[in-house]
Amino acid sequence: EMIDAIFQWMTSLGCIDTSKVFAGGFSYGGTIVQDLACVRSWQFRGLAPDVAPGDYTDRGLLHLGDCKNATPVTYISFCGTGDISHCYLNSIAKAETVAKQTHCSRSELRRKSATVNCTVWSGCHAGHIVESCMVYRMDHEIPGRVAPDGTSFLHPGSDLDYTKYVFEKFSLQVASDQLRFYGHPTRAEEDWKQEVWPPNKMYDSMYLRTALATQGLQTLPNQRVSITSTIEYEG
Repeated sequence: EMIDAIFQWMTSLGCIDTSKVFAGGFSYGGTIVQDLACVRSWQFRGLAPDVAPGDYTDRGLLHLGDCKNATPVTYISFCGTGDISHCYLNSIAKAETVAKQTHCSRSELRRKSATVNCTVWSGCHAGHIVESCMVYRMDHEIPGRVAPDGTSFLHPGSDLDYTKYVFEKFSLQVASDQLRFYGHPTRAEEDWKQEVWPPNKMYDSMYLRTALATQGLQTLPNQRVSITSTIEYEG
């Protein structure tokens, strides 16, 4: 019911392509996302649980292997070898369950960095991606991030950034021309930038351009913003 309510809320906000919905979750939110791969995979294009607790055997559906009606789905999970919720106990096994329902052919261990190893399945149905990544000595955290409450230990910069990595992988599940700013800069935009020196300045966010314009900055007809600097000095 919660998932149905979320979909209803999203579609009420505007034009939403419900065939390209992705979800991620941290901790128990990760457990929910794991369960979605089992019971609601047909509603999602991609799922990315992070440190879903692995020591609560009465929680979650994927570990039961009872996903007979599950459909192929992209699935990228993260876990830390030092996780206090013991996600490492079954993180790879749960990803393997998804790999089977996604008709992947085989798996191999790939070293992504000095501190991250990922089990990656290949030959998955319709180009889907299934990966399970393990971050060395990471506790109950989001890889590449620190907790806003200041409780995180510092980690090596070699840890994959969960948000960046997942969004990069999810982008492979949509048409390239559906990505915002895809194909930019165009040749005309490059020529415009270089027509004066110093080069013209622009901002990719239309909201930022509008905000700058309200502060007295010059907005060009094509909605780019030109900033003129004034240098004051005492003689």
